[in-house]
Amino acid sequence: MASHVGERMSGSIGVNILLYSFYALSYAIPGGIILIHSLGGGLLDMMFSMPMSRMQESEADYIGLMLMAEACYDPREAVGFWQRMEAAARRQGEEVPELMSTHPSNQHRIEKIQSWLPHALEKFQTSDCQGTSAFADAFRRALERGTQFQTIYM
Repeated sequence: MASHVGERMSGSIGVNILLYSFYALSYAIPGGIILIHSLGGGLLDMMFSMPMSRMQESEADYIGLMLMAEACYDPREAVGFWQRMEAAARRQGEEVPELMSTHPSNQHRIEKIQSWLPHALEKFQTSDCQGTSAFADAFRRALERGTQFQTIYM
């Protein structure tokens, strides 16, 4: 939808030119190739690739939120989802500083989604969701009855 692969490929051309320029210059410095190889790729990733990836992830979050709203899912639920993801990451000690990640932090995602919610809610309210909502409510009631049946008879 958003052509992120194409963007990444065209963006990597500039990064590769820069990296290979550093490689060429490193031959003038004893041990330079080792230094450039060790640090160069990681530094360029942090300066170019990771920020681009985080931007693309944010764009994907926005597109997903709008699609969610148009498909009659309440977009406000996205905030709760990312709050649960944040809590799980904290419990498991898996928090990675955003600067070192290809994805926005969960907290940053929550903030962005909250800023997009007015537009998403507008889409949600203008979508023809009456039929979908009625079906979802009927399904929920049937599921609850099934759970009660299972508790009583099994």
